[in-house]
Amino acid sequence: PKAVDRSIEDIVSLTGRAARATLIVLLAAGIPLMAVGGFLLQSFYGSKFAEASGVFRLLVIETMLDGLTYVLSQAFLAAGSPGTVTMLQGTGLALAIPLLAVFVPRWGLMGAGVSVLIATAARLALVMINFRLRFRLRPPSLLLSVQDLLLLTRRA
Repeated sequence: PKAVDRSIEDIVSLTGRAARATLIVLLAAGIPLMAVGGFLLQSFYGSKFAEASGVFRLLVIETMLDGLTYVLSQAFLAAGSPGTVTMLQGTGLALAIPLLAVFVPRWGLMGAGVSVLIATAARLALVMINFRLRFRLRPPSLLLSVQDLLLLTRRA
């Protein structure tokens, strides 16, 4: 909401700041979850779910990429380009369906995880590419800066 009715440069800047903060939270939650995910699956559901720990890790990574993609997509919504977001979501779905058809028969559950991860990574790449195509600007950096850390510590 803060980005609406601002210049494209401001929208991209605010979106970049939000994406970097989101990435910190996603990594802080996702990395430990990946480390203990297999143990948690077996603890809650039994040893039959031990095989699912690999796909669990893939899906945690996919969820982190999806969250980052969602935050970056907000720039297009704030700039009045909801069609871009719809196109990106549709492209991800259009890619996931054939990937599922190819990888699930070969690799089973792991194939489903790989398919969804590839489709989400492609959507993230397309979002980044569309900053140049739609806004004629570089996509926001995902690397944390000193200024980001100062903003985060002021708000904490």
